[in-house]
Amino acid sequence: MNFPFFSSPARSARLTVSIQTRNSAPRIRRLIDEAYTYGDEVIVGVDADSHDDTFKKVAGAVDVAYRFRHPGLMAPARLLALEHATGDWVLSLDDDESMEDSFNALRDELMRNEQVTHYFFPRKNLSNLSPCEYVRAHPLFPDWQLRLFRNDPSLVWKPPRVHTGYWVQGMGHFETRTSLLHFEHLWCSPEQRAIKQMAYRRAGSDGEVEKGLAITPDLPVWPAALRLADPPSARIKSPLIHDGIRELTLAPFPDWKAHILEVKMHSVAAAGSPLVAEVLAQNIGSMSWTKNVGSWPYLNLAFRLLNEKGELLQRDGYRFPVQSRTSPGNNVLFLAPFNAPDAKGNYLLEWDMVSENECWFQDLGGQTSRTPLQVE
Repeated sequence: MNFPFFSSPARSARLTVSIQTRNSAPRIRRLIDEAYTYGDEVIVGVDADSHDDTFKKVAGAVDVAYRFRHPGLMAPARLLALEHATGDWVLSLDDDESMEDSFNALRDELMRNEQVTHYFFPRKNLSNLSPCEYVRAHPLFPDWQLRLFRNDPSLVWKPPRVHTGYWVQGMGHFETRTSLLHFEHLWCSPEQRAIKQMAYRRAGSDGEVEKGLAITPDLPVWPAALRLADPPSARIKSPLIHDGIRELTLAPFPDWKAHILEVKMHSVAAAGSPLVAEVLAQNIGSMSWTKNVGSWPYLNLAFRLLNEKGELLQRDGYRFPVQSRTSPGNNVLFLAPFNAPDAKGNYLLEWDMVSENECWFQDLGGQTSRTPLQVE
């Protein structure tokens, strides 16, 4: 039986449109007015280093307005938005983007899908407005962007690297019936683009991505339909305005933490013989543990093999995948089959959770458990 990742809500899902912006005073109201045609809530985060009156333009015009200062990378600002969003789903947009008109009719259908946790949309990088055209060549198209996702912070992560979008646990879907429209190449002067590229370099970019996204006259173009003019947004009855500035810091990894509560297994075994351990683990971090569906994360229970003095003999070995969702604060029981070491002796098995290609949970403050094993 195919169980849904989430149970079907009794009411219609609400959509929060989240916008992060900087120095966008002349154009931000365009996007706000558009967002209220498909969003139930609009929240806007303004970079505190803006030198125009963007925050003044935003305050009072949206449900929530807040300011932040990031440490050279936008990753923590992207995650900060989830502290303010109250909708069931979040649509994240930049201030130089727009959703095609077709999104309005699709939004409820997309949010009703019980299996999906997030959606990717193609992004059309516009090269002209009259006539309206976009570059139809890789990597400028389809330029997939993960922008619509369930409002569950325990599923969402933004790596602290340039040119990475949100990472969301669960099943994703690539939606082709609507697209993002991207105005950067039309609105950003060569001088402004050079400043942005320099900021990317300082944040760790090698410049190759920026080269690939440059629009040159030789690239093929395709007609695009600009979104029809949207009526001005209705007045917000009770806007929430955060006047202070949130100082943000980078986190190198998601908040993965585990407490290995109990391990049941034979303490004596013949060399190379098959064994099964029952391992009870508690999720003491703020991120859910979910079964891998082909993309991040790859979460496993594992053990390090130590000698009886606690010295490391083998760091990597058997892996026991997460099979179902374990939310923060909940426990999960693993049935872990493995073979005893081939050499006789006294060993310790140090059990821990691991996010492959990221970290062992112990590295982030998790609590492991050591189980003695005598091999005869």
